Amino acid sequence: MCEHCEEGKSLIERNTYGHSSDGYVGIDMWIEENRIEVDAIGEVGYPSKDSTYVEGRTVINYCPICGRKLGGE
Repeated sequence: MCEHCEEGKSLIERNTYGHSSDGYVGIDMWIEENRIEVDAIGEVGYPSKDSTYVEGRTVINYCPICGRKLGGE
């Protein structure tokens, strides 16, 4: 087990807060149970006020960091 699949720590760290969006710009990925979840916030043309938010999730069988079998153990 590792901190990513046991505690749900982000796989990617973002550190730039958006100028026009309510969140950190970039991609955030984390593991919850046997799903990998992805959130992405993008901004177009600073100081524009255009931003977009996309999220997705998919079932995975193994942790991509430590290789532990997820779900149904």
